[in-house]
Amino acid sequence: MTLRTKKTQTRYDIYRNNNKKAACYLCKAKSLYNFKKWKIVENEYPYDFIASRHHMITLKKHTGEEKLTKAERDEFTEIKRQFLNSNYDMLFENTDKKKSIKNHYHLHMMDYKKSEMTPLTVPRKWYEYLLERLKARAL
Repeated sequence: MTLRTKKTQTRYDIYRNNNKKAACYLCKAKSLYNFKKWKIVENEYPYDFIASRHHMITLKKHTGEEKLTKAERDEFTEIKRQFLNSNYDMLFENTDKKKSIKNHYHLHMMDYKKSEMTPLTVPRKWYEYLLERLKARAL
């Protein structure tokens, strides 16, 4: 299962298959909003199955989480407190296993889709999906 719609996932898969050695998207992405060390960018392949809006916050410099300085961490904490908490519904980070951009630290910021998919129904949909998969294997 994916957090993207089928259409967006297909676009994303094509992009990934054709751009294995492309330059870092986060380094070249146009900034929607700038802070001193961080910027907010659009996600070109959003999790549009669950989100109506999907941006990412990333460092302006190309670096992994383990190399964040105290100043960068402190600024992020302040951005989260003063900006993100009042402008987005969710802050989301993939684990290393699922990150497509592993070496440039970033977090996803989204607004829940205003439909049947709410924070309370997403686990139910995952459960139904997993049950279908298990039944298909048993046949």
